[in-house]
Amino acid sequence: TKAEAALTLFLQKVVIPPNMANAIIYDDIDAIFVACVMDLEAKYAYVHGDDDPSTNISCNVEPGDDGSTSVAGSSFIPPPPSQTVAGREVKAHLERLRLKAIERTRQFFLDKLGELRRPKTNVRMIQVNSLLKFASLIDFLRDAAPEVYQEIKDVYTESMGKMVHALFRVYLAQLSRLDAKVVNRHDAQLIAIEESALKSHGSSGSETIFAASYSPFNTPVKAKHPTTDSFHLGDRADVLDACVQCAKPILVHLAQSEHKTYPYEQLFRSVMMHLIDSLTNEYAFTLQFFKDHGRDVFHKIFNRTFSLVLETTENYLFNCHDALCLLLMIKINHLHQRTMKQRRVNDETVDNFFDRVNQLLWPRFKTLLENQVRSLRTANGKKLGLSSPSSSSSSNTAAVELHSHYVARRYAEFTSSILLIVQHHDVNGLHADLISARSDVPSGHDNRAQPRTLSSALSSPMKASKSFERAADRSKLISGVHTNQANLSVDGRSGGDIILDELSNIQQETMSLLRRVADEHSDRKRKTIFLINNLDQIINMFQERRVFAQHAEVIAPFEELLTQQREVFVEEELTQMYSKIIAFVQQFEGKMQVGTVDMNQHNRNVESLVREFALNWKRGIEQINKNVLSYFSNFRNGLEILKQVLTQLLLYYTRFQDILRKGYRGKVPEFCKDLVSTTQILAEIKKYALSI
Repeated sequence: TKAEAALTLFLQKVVIPPNMANAIIYDDIDAIFVACVMDLEAKYAYVHGDDDPSTNISCNVEPGDDGSTSVAGSSFIPPPPSQTVAGREVKAHLERLRLKAIERTRQFFLDKLGELRRPKTNVRMIQVNSLLKFASLIDFLRDAAPEVYQEIKDVYTESMGKMVHALFRVYLAQLSRLDAKVVNRHDAQLIAIEESALKSHGSSGSETIFAASYSPFNTPVKAKHPTTDSFHLGDRADVLDACVQCAKPILVHLAQSEHKTYPYEQLFRSVMMHLIDSLTNEYAFTLQFFKDHGRDVFHKIFNRTFSLVLETTENYLFNCHDALCLLLMIKINHLHQRTMKQRRVNDETVDNFFDRVNQLLWPRFKTLLENQVRSLRTANGKKLGLSSPSSSSSSNTAAVELHSHYVARRYAEFTSSILLIVQHHDVNGLHADLISARSDVPSGHDNRAQPRTLSSALSSPMKASKSFERAADRSKLISGVHTNQANLSVDGRSGGDIILDELSNIQQETMSLLRRVADEHSDRKRKTIFLINNLDQIINMFQERRVFAQHAEVIAPFEELLTQQREVFVEEELTQMYSKIIAFVQQFEGKMQVGTVDMNQHNRNVESLVREFALNWKRGIEQINKNVLSYFSNFRNGLEILKQVLTQLLLYYTRFQDILRKGYRGKVPEFCKDLVSTTQILAEIKKYALSI
């Protein structure tokens, strides 16, 4: 009956089984203890309930024939358990047993939290097997003893906060001893490094600052070309692959035993990898264990560690002159921020931390790019150790000075490395992250006085074509780099804008400097040779690094200017060797365009030209070959120019013969039998081509 059901429920709720009391008071804290505590809490809630719906079982009381009553309807409602004699009696027992459960639960958690502070403790194992397993007990404390719950929460927060901070402090100190120190001096990372500084680097045996190769597991290799290799990316971008693959951080003890050192970006990745793993684990744990208070605990645990990492990063940046390292760190930071989003760690404090790292890195990176522009703008031939060939007594020394200057090589290496980093993992959609990254760089760099295209830097007498100017437009400087207006920095420029602007400025200043250095040479021919060698060096390095393998329009400006300068050299070289015949061709072709010319009036001049060419043409070709081979350091470039020079010579001589045929109208003088046939010239050209 309903009365029996009400009585049964009442007895179940108010009676304390002996085994439950023994488990709570004496037994180990395990699953049975947890079940007993949960049962105890249910009894406690029942007994203290003033209007428990389960007790509202109504009964009808009807009078009998003998005056007695019986339960039959719904007019009788049993009193609340707290108002019954049994309820009041068991209430005190439940309260004492509850206090014992609180006491034992508190001590259990304090003991487990004490284990967290022990050295070499596996924190994750304790969290999973000792804390999360008994998460219902922390819920019990939150309801039964808020002050105890607060104590447990504070102890956990303090213990984990100190432990995480100490671990990262020690790890950072250990990593600092593994720093390869790629660049020790600020001027070592400048494109236009002065000759005196360059010599000091070489004489001090510090060539490693110009390291040519970087491996994730090796120290920088001693460079063969110290004027170039400080900007060589090598394997350094592999650190970005390690970020994407969430590769294991550096094991310090293993690295120390093997005497390994690393570029700083790898140390930074290791710290950030440890940090995001710790953040991920702690974020999941605190939300599961502390429920609504989890975020607050999470923030307090990592506040000091965030400050430590930011302070360490800032201290490194004070003396950081490695632009490649900074750009890699920017991408590492953003890749890790993406990883946190993928792990669904959606926390504003974590996002703010990554943003603050960005705010440290971008201004320093921008400063280093501006230093490059400044060094190029203030450099000149004297500072760079290039003396005028006219002042040199040795023709060999002058020839060496005509070869590509280390500024061109360093510029091409630097630009290639920057763009390779920017474009790294572009296929995975990571490129856009860098471009949209908040840089928060203070304004203050005036670009208005700087040329925006190479053609403006190469003003008269070396003017570039209009197509050159269009191709050099900043939108084509880095293919695939687009400004993201959704996330602007303080001064209205995104990270992509900064890179585009500064690389464009560096490009202009590099070409302006090369032109100033070219002016150190004594004549137009030497200036042209110098520019050809440098332009060819830049193009070859871009192609070698495969920066623009799919975007040939970026190389097009340099290729067009190189073609233009080659044409100038061809004319200069032929004019030096065959000036009379070239002048004759140009003069009489113009006359024949406006009327007829009687060549008999110029027999003496023509005969002199014919006999002189017949006597000296082979010697002239041989001298051209020697000149080209000595002028141009790149064999392929020299071969192409030699072909152009000899082909143009053949064309001039063919035009010379055409003028004679038209001028003498078929009645050529006797001396014309000394004319060299084009077949002979072609054979001689082929001979040099085959010998090369």
